[in-house]
Amino acid sequence: SPAMIAEARRRAAGLTLPVTFDVGDARQVAFPDCAFDLCRAERVLCYVDRPQDALAEMARLTRPGGSVLVFDFDSDLTMVDAPDPALARKIAEVLDAAVPRPWIGRQLFGLFQRAGLRDVRVTPHALCLPGAAGFAFYQRLNRGTIDRARQAGQVTASEVAAWWAALEQAAEADTFFSASLGFIASGHKP
Repeated sequence: SPAMIAEARRRAAGLTLPVTFDVGDARQVAFPDCAFDLCRAERVLCYVDRPQDALAEMARLTRPGGSVLVFDFDSDLTMVDAPDPALARKIAEVLDAAVPRPWIGRQLFGLFQRAGLRDVRVTPHALCLPGAAGFAFYQRLNRGTIDRARQAGQVTASEVAAWWAALEQAAEADTFFSASLGFIASGHKP
């Protein structure tokens, strides 16, 4: 993403670290084989066409004995404490549909194994968003997607209004709670 690379460059300006930031295709990186001790990706594979190709490229770029590390959420494993379970499921489906590979988290182990990596480990990581601050973050992350779903007719305006009203009420009472389950997968190149 050119916008994300521009932001990374802005944040790194003035640092004395030997880093560069480039826009490219994760499935075809312009570095030689075995160029790095560690290749990592965070919240990337859920958006990449053919994530197995991106992971194979990470393995190609890693030196023998080096590590490959990926963190990705399984968006189907996101929950919100909401009073209307049917509406909560409907909103969850809307949010899942916004991610090309919402189940990538549960697929990491198999992807790593098929990429030929060894000593593959997968560790769950729950991101919990409690209280009013958690609601503010949840809303910032999801409002645009939910609004686009309303515009596309996937949810009605009254459903969206009911959703936000219930969550705002929970936030005001400091009882809002949402959690998303992600997975950290690691493996070594033989």
